[in-house]
Amino acid sequence: MSVIFKAKLKSAKTAIAEKNYDYAYDLCHDLLEMDESNYNIHILLGVSCQNMEKWDEGERVYNKAMAMPKANVLAWQGICALYEAAKNQPKYVNALVALRERYISEESYGKAWETMHKLILLSEESGDQRRLVNTLRELTDAGAYQSLLSVVDADPAPPSPAELLERIYNIERALDEKTVDSEVNKRKTRLGAGPISKVRKDVTTEVWAQSGLLNTLRQLVAVCERSGQEPARLQWLEQLFQTLLERFSVIDALQDKQRVSAELLAVATDLAAAE
Repeated sequence: MSVIFKAKLKSAKTAIAEKNYDYAYDLCHDLLEMDESNYNIHILLGVSCQNMEKWDEGERVYNKAMAMPKANVLAWQGICALYEAAKNQPKYVNALVALRERYISEESYGKAWETMHKLILLSEESGDQRRLVNTLRELTDAGAYQSLLSVVDADPAPPSPAELLERIYNIERALDEKTVDSEVNKRKTRLGAGPISKVRKDVTTEVWAQSGLLNTLRQLVAVCERSGQEPARLQWLEQLFQTLLERFSVIDALQDKQRVSAELLAVATDLAAAE
């Protein structure tokens, strides 16, 4: 590394610290002509592009930095900051997911949870309850979730698996009910719709076929069993039984009825054994 290169690199860092981004931008391009594979220069150029609102160039710079053999988390943090500043939420969300996975791979669980919490807040702010369920499910499916729970000094702290699943259950149940009511109102006035009871039964069968509610209840029972929370396990087991009964009452296909009937019997046996 030549004396001129070192001097320009120092000047670029100073320019960014002093928020002189135009000058830092020009210096970074000069430096890249001298060493186009220098990782640190790409990071400095990315910061300059963000603050000069050169969104496309900044994106290219960070993507190139992330592909370098010695890339560290700075590039992932940088592209997140770029997309956030550009108010490009779809790309910002995807970048946060990638950053979370990067933190997990480095066992930086505090930072991973901080990033995950940002994703949850974004989903909440969107008002899209299905998106929120998907975001929360990503957390339950994360292989490192137990490690995230070790971040006891976080504010807010990561929810326990049971708390997380209960929140998903409440949202899913409300969504199913809302979807059924909305679709019934659409169909009941259609020509040849038939009796309202049949319309509701048909819609309910369709909605429940796509619902994740039963799977969430099964997960809640399993989580409470693993953690030794017997009262809570029985509470969710009873809810599972009632939900299965509701499903059994509307389905017509013999194979589906047999499957639900078998699970009902298993759950009823478990409940009877606990008495």
